[in-house]
Amino acid sequence: MSIPTIQAFALKFPNESCIREYLDSNNVFYTTYYCEGCGQEIRRNQRSDYFMCNSRSCNKRGTRISYRRGTFFFGSSLPCIDILRIAQLWLSKVSVTSTIALTGHSSQTICAYYQHFRQLVSSALKEEDQ
Repeated sequence: MSIPTIQAFALKFPNESCIREYLDSNNVFYTTYYCEGCGQEIRRNQRSDYFMCNSRSCNKRGTRISYRRGTFFFGSSLPCIDILRIAQLWLSKVSVTSTIALTGHSSQTICAYYQHFRQLVSSALKEEDQ
C-alpha cells in the first residue's frame, strides 16, 4: 500500500467528520465500553462522542468518558485529521521543520508525534521478531 499524496489525502478526507467516519467504519473507536464504576456496558453517544453511565446506583454516573479512550488518539487535543496528516508526512519522510511549516503546529508537538511514530514502529518490529 502506498502513501497517498497530500492532495489525495485532502480529497479523501476534507474534514474531521470524514476522518471520523472512516475511523469508525474501520473500528478504530469503541462503540461500547464498560463503566469503571459498576461494570455495566455503556454505548457511545454518537452526537457527543462520549460514553456515560446512567445507572442510578453507579458512583460514576454522569461521568463522561472520551470516545478516544483506549486508542492511539487518546490523550491528544489535536483533531484526528491533524494527527493523521502528521503521520502521513512522517511516513513520507518529511522533515520536522517542513512538517511544522505545513501544519502550523509547534516543534514540541511535531517532535512528540514523530517520536511516538518511531516508537510504534519499533514496538511492532519487536513483536514481529518474537
